[in-house]
Order: sequence, then C-alpha cells, then structure tokens
Amino acid sequence: MDITKFKAAVNGGCPCNAQYMADVGPYNLLLGETKDYSGSGHTFATSNQVFSSTFPDGFAFECLEVFSGPPNVLFKWRHFGNYSGTFTDKAGKKYKGNGEMFNLIGMCMAKVNEELKIESLDIYYNPEDMIK
Repeated sequence: MDITKFKAAVNGGCPCNAQYMADVGPYNLLLGETKDYSGSGHTFATSNQVFSSTFPDGFAFECLEVFSGPPNVLFKWRHFGNYSGTFTDKAGKKYKGNGEMFNLIGMCMAKVNEELKIESLDIYYNPEDMIK
C-alpha cells in the first residue's frame, strides 16, 4: 500500500486515508453504523474482540474472481467463517452462533501504481448482510 496516497471508500462514501483506517480499524470503517452495530461505539481493539468472539475459528477473506488487471483491478471477494461464537449487538444483546458457514460477498476496485502498491480501494457490499 502507498500510504502517502491511499484512500478507501465504502459504497461510494467519503474516502478516508490510511491513518484514519489504522486509527478506527477495518471493521469500524467497513461497517460504520448499521441496525445492530455501531462503528463509532467501538475502538479498533473492541471491534476485533467482537468479531473474534463471533468467529473464534477465524474470519477469512478471499478473492473469488478478478475482472480487470492493473492499474484498475476490479475483483469479487468473499469474507467467510463458521459462526460458532457469540455476537453482541450494539444494545448488548447476545446471539449465539450455530456453527453454520457465514459468507459475505462484495466487489472492490483497487487502483495500483506501477509498483503494484494499492493507492485506493472502492469497496461495495451490503453492510446489513454482515450483521443479521
């Protein structure tokens, strides 16, 4: 990543820089405010605790398909894991997982430079699908 140029935006929203992403954490940046999750109500550390508790066996990310090559790399992705832990919503209500595989699908346009360092990410998905 080229941290001097890096910007990330979710669903066409206002782009943020690398320092902001590092400060708030990726979950808070990507989820923001949903019906059951408040990104502003969590720190980087507490958001990681929430999702480590929800997916104790891990929450992997994979690229499913690449549609175009550099410098504008458009790809489809999946974030997945066994929902075998407990999710606590923003009201404090706990939801026990049943071990089923959880899949979140999205798209991303990654702009890279000549050195293939990421300069920007435009991420598209439905955040409400993450917290059901």
